[in-house]
Amino acid sequence: MINIATYKELKEYITAFSKKRIGFLIVNSKGGLGKTAISEDILAEQSPLVLNSHISPLAMYKILFSENELDKEFIAIFDDVDEILKNKSAVAILKAVCDSKKEKIVRYTTTSPLLEQGEESFTTSCKVLLLTNQLSEGDANLKALMTRAVCVNFVPSDKEVLDFLKTFADDLEILKYIEKFIKFSTKFNFRIYCRALELKLSKLDWKSEILNSMEIDMRYSEIENLLTKYKTDSQREKHFEGSRATYYRYKKSYQQKLNK
Repeated sequence: MINIATYKELKEYITAFSKKRIGFLIVNSKGGLGKTAISEDILAEQSPLVLNSHISPLAMYKILFSENELDKEFIAIFDDVDEILKNKSAVAILKAVCDSKKEKIVRYTTTSPLLEQGEESFTTSCKVLLLTNQLSEGDANLKALMTRAVCVNFVPSDKEVLDFLKTFADDLEILKYIEKFIKFSTKFNFRIYCRALELKLSKLDWKSEILNSMEIDMRYSEIENLLTKYKTDSQREKHFEGSRATYYRYKKSYQQKLNK
């Protein structure tokens, strides 16, 4: 698996896939980093078929069959497919669809009347992009699937995520508040900004939502407030909700993280 840490790299892989230089691409990352939106934007001109986890193996097969009737070289995006990847029948379909051959034969055996005569198999040259939030390399079925793919593990820093968010998010107050604490977090994602924006528009406490979601130690927030409000350490000590030693320990840690 290839580890990448920037949105520039992520776009490069998806762009290569859009040009059909890569036949099967898996992009794994934690949720809320925008990989779906970026993929759909880059692939917009190809009008990809988009499938998500709320689908049965038979339904998935029938949709692929129908799309293949229209275009044997179609592009399919399997989005947020962690549940699909737990289903052996679904993984079997994916193995066939994502085979390394140029022309692949996909079969589905069932007694269900939902599959009509003549729909038991199809030949395709489709390309597949699989987006997942949790990819377990220890699973034998998934391992066999991954051997067919270019596998990318997207692990951006919180600062990288925030920098990319700034290219399209427009609430500067929220962005500046997040930026104050970004060096104290490893949990930031776009969804945190979206929830904060909803709360702010509703005139509710959006700052606590940010700190809690980013799992920021609330004492760093207290230190930040004290440094802003008071000029001397003696004043800050009096208003700190903890011992003198704790105040200086957190202040030192706060300043060290800011200067990284």
